[in-house]
Amino acid sequence: MKNFKIVMAISLSILLGQMSFAEEGISSSEISTESAVQEQQESELAQEQKEIFPTNAQETYKDIEKTLGFVPEFLKKYPKEGITGAWIEMKQLEMGKTNLDAKNKQLVQLAVAGQVPCEYCVTFHSELAKAYGATDDEISEVLALSGAVRSWSTVLNGLNVDQTKFKSDVARIVEGIKKQGKMAE
Repeated sequence: MKNFKIVMAISLSILLGQMSFAEEGISSSEISTESAVQEQQESELAQEQKEIFPTNAQETYKDIEKTLGFVPEFLKKYPKEGITGAWIEMKQLEMGKTNLDAKNKQLVQLAVAGQVPCEYCVTFHSELAKAYGATDDEISEVLALSGAVRSWSTVLNGLNVDQTKFKSDVARIVEGIKKQGKMAE
């Protein structure tokens, strides 16, 4: 609430050119402290973005080495013209803080890798999933589930099931599960 009051007082002061911060019960030291904190956060964000967003292959290889401790052979062999974009995607989406935690990201990628199939990707994502705490049972389950999806895809596509009817059936299934209170299990 105090931060909101500071921001409002500054905004009103600028707009009206006449409001004093004292009238709002905000001291100039609080404003200075708030400004310093904001400047520090902006500086840290700018530094983080500089580290996240290399602009050429040379900077990218340096960032890869800084992040991973070395530049893996598969990244060295990636075309220099595209390595920056590929690394940014890997670092931000696969390794960065997002809506999914690191273990679940690796399990999702492992499920896809098992279906593509990509032996390299299976090795990579299995090992990282384990490093992030996935158990052998979780890995087996994820791969079995991805196989089940593939199996059902074969059946549904092979039978040419009507998409509109299928969506209606899915909605009814979800509603039934909700009524039984089993959505949280």
